[in-house]
Amino acid sequence: KQTPTPTPNETTQIKEEEKLKLREEITKQLKDEWKKAFYFEIKQTVEGEAQRHYEGKLHNEETEFKNETLRLEAHIKDLKQVLFHFKLFFFLMYTINNKNKTKQNKTMNPNSIEPKQSTITKCSDKWLLLF
Repeated sequence: KQTPTPTPNETTQIKEEEKLKLREEITKQLKDEWKKAFYFEIKQTVEGEAQRHYEGKLHNEETEFKNETLRLEAHIKDLKQVLFHFKLFFFLMYTINNKNKTKQNKTMNPNSIEPKQSTITKCSDKWLLLF
């Protein structure tokens, strides 16, 4: 059996259908390519913005941490200086009171009662034990 030959009108219709299918396929492929391209571009933009945001935030936190550290170091230095002056004050008070006590002991009658120890001497004796 022979297959019937299509008429020119049918041939044109078949070609149009093939063109339409081909056009739809190409359109679908282009849409997929556009989606991929836009997805990649959007992804890069979002990642870049997020990275810049967090780098800026990290930089601010590092700067704040450094400033706080410097402030605390200065405070520690001040406290060390106060402690030094505190020790020096009690050492001097102790020394002065001991000199006074020695002078008093030399001038007093050997048979008399020892004078009471001053409050400053008592305190400085205790504080010197700490150092």
